[in-house]
Amino acid sequence: MEELHRIVKARLGHDILFGYPHALRVMENAEHIAERVEVNKNIVRIASLLHDIAFDGKNVVSHAEESAIAADKILKELGIPSDKRIAIMNTIRKHDFRVWEREGEPKTNEEKVVSDAENIERCSPQGLVKFIIIASKLPTYKDSGDIIRAASKFINKAYASLFFEVSKERAKESFEASKGFLEMLVHNVS
Repeated sequence: MEELHRIVKARLGHDILFGYPHALRVMENAEHIAERVEVNKNIVRIASLLHDIAFDGKNVVSHAEESAIAADKILKELGIPSDKRIAIMNTIRKHDFRVWEREGEPKTNEEKVVSDAENIERCSPQGLVKFIIIASKLPTYKDSGDIIRAASKFINKAYASLFFEVSKERAKESFEASKGFLEMLVHNVS
């Protein structure tokens, strides 16, 4: 695990929202859920740590697949057996609900735990800020009102996509704070 932490730090950097600190928060969420759900904790730890290893800020829709491929290469170089690599790749691929239309929803508990861990982060104030920063760079949104509406839909979808009750409990306070902030923002600017 020490080598994986070193690799993730080197690849993602120390940016508080997008880098290694984000991976650590997702891993902490995943470990919290894994204490209450029957999973292979090693697969959950590794997949949550590597879940965004190929994220560059622009590949929003494709980053889960790209991260799974990059993780496989890293794990292969570290001598991880192919059966574990496949389980980790599948878990990384399914962490983002935007790929579920193509790939289907997570099936294994490991896939569900890492997805929930990411969605807990998305519901948080830092996840909200991250969404707004990314959205402001995309041509998809015409103005800040559009971004605020999209952010509200995004965090609502993230919360609604949680699989486990323990995940909902962990996300609830942050989700309510983020939702309240967006409601206050809409009220103050309209």
